Amino acid sequence: MDSKLDIFRRELVDVQGIPLFWSIVEEWSQVESFENRPDDLLITTYPKSGTTWISEILDLIYNNGDEEKCKRDAIYKRVPFMELIIPRLTNGVEDLNDMQSPRLVKKHLPVQLLPSSFWKNNCKMVYVARNAKDVAVSYYYFYQMAKMHPDPGTWEEFLDKFMTGKVAFGSWYDHVKGWWEKKKDYRILYLSYEDMKQDPKCEIQKLLKFLDKDLPEETVDKILYHSSFDMMKQNPSANYTTMPKFCMDHSVSPFMRKGTTWISEIVDMVLHDGDVEKCKRDVITAKVPMLELALPGLRTSGLEQLEKNPSPRVVKTHLPIDLIPKSFWENNCKIIYLARNAKDVAVSFYHFDLMNNLQPLPGTWGEYLEKFLTGNVAYGSWFNHVKSWWKKKEGHPILFLFYEDMKENPKQEIKKVVRFLEKNLDDEILDKIIYHTSFEMMKDNPLVNYTHLPSEVMDHSKSSFMRKGIAGDWKNYFTVAQNEKFDAIYKKEMSETELQFRTEI
Repeated sequence: MDSKLDIFRRELVDVQGIPLFWSIVEEWSQVESFENRPDDLLITTYPKSGTTWISEILDLIYNNGDEEKCKRDAIYKRVPFMELIIPRLTNGVEDLNDMQSPRLVKKHLPVQLLPSSFWKNNCKMVYVARNAKDVAVSYYYFYQMAKMHPDPGTWEEFLDKFMTGKVAFGSWYDHVKGWWEKKKDYRILYLSYEDMKQDPKCEIQKLLKFLDKDLPEETVDKILYHSSFDMMKQNPSANYTTMPKFCMDHSVSPFMRKGTTWISEIVDMVLHDGDVEKCKRDVITAKVPMLELALPGLRTSGLEQLEKNPSPRVVKTHLPIDLIPKSFWENNCKIIYLARNAKDVAVSFYHFDLMNNLQPLPGTWGEYLEKFLTGNVAYGSWFNHVKSWWKKKEGHPILFLFYEDMKENPKQEIKKVVRFLEKNLDDEILDKIIYHTSFEMMKDNPLVNYTHLPSEVMDHSKSSFMRKGIAGDWKNYFTVAQNEKFDAIYKKEMSETELQFRTEI
């Protein structure tokens, strides 16, 4: 057997009743005798509770918001996972012993297994807690891709293990309660993941106060930006893509693109009155088939799937006006068109072509941009597409939405969809729809993130189907010359229409 493979997918072993990786248990004496330094900062969480996020925030704080310093190494090198010991691969204790002070130390251990030196030296500790339901879901996907864990089995089997504490690092309940009690006697800042999502600036200010740091507003804003989900997801120093694939397989599930899937899921939820379980009945490609898509020998065609689906059906298409089957116009059916600014579409389409094997090879970004500008990409010219659909709405029941508006105020735009579909949903249901169709939730939902498609069709190891989901990402790709050329062509192409787009929010 390959020596790399025989260390993975092994059963957990108990230490004082807490299930841990077998390799940690074999070297437990190293962990137990770890010598803490008084100026260490301990970052501790139950798994999948924002550990990497808070680690990146704290490293940015320690380096006064200097993002270049924070790119000096991968996050697991800058903030070593103290108890993680994997033979021939990593040893958190040794990594920490080699580091200069002040050190950031990451741990998932419950209070009773923390080395005594941490209590003796009374070092500062930051604990982040996250609600149990989201932890369970995130942990399940993490189990699938991080091979030090045993095989998770089905979601139901994993959930039973989670509820009974038979997962790595034991019971979530005991973990959060144990650390909550300990903060009465030690210097522990106890944060909530949900509070960090709702008001990250407020929580970062709590950290600064706890650490006796005084940073100007400009630096705090920089820390907010560089520790955001969207930025960290694309940062190889923070997203764990530098880990070998045999340890962590990002093609199974990413550690951390296009609005069509987003609006499809929103419409499906509106039609089902926000019932999450009903919307889990099948994958998005079956619930909302793509009319024109046919992959002989690989999957059911869009037309065949639509024949199977009961009414009322939701039909997805990328076709321009001229190629839409005439029955849509004859029957005067309702149509929702979602438009996104051309610059972000070009960048997103480029990454999509990298991972979608149905498309021709995109070449370099510069080569691809030329094709996009001249309409030599699948479905033709963006300019002609948006202009013709904008004009068509004058004579047909077409709701024309903008991606940027949906990002800025999803509730307002979903209300437009509800009104257009003549539905009456209360605020509680609307909030549920907003939550379950958020980028973060959809990105981790295998029913909508296209990970169900075979890798021969979509290779998620090259680029995630749901990549960033932000407005303004084009600025990370366009050169000054490319931007000037794009703007000149855009001005000419869009000169005779009232249609206007925002390229950032």
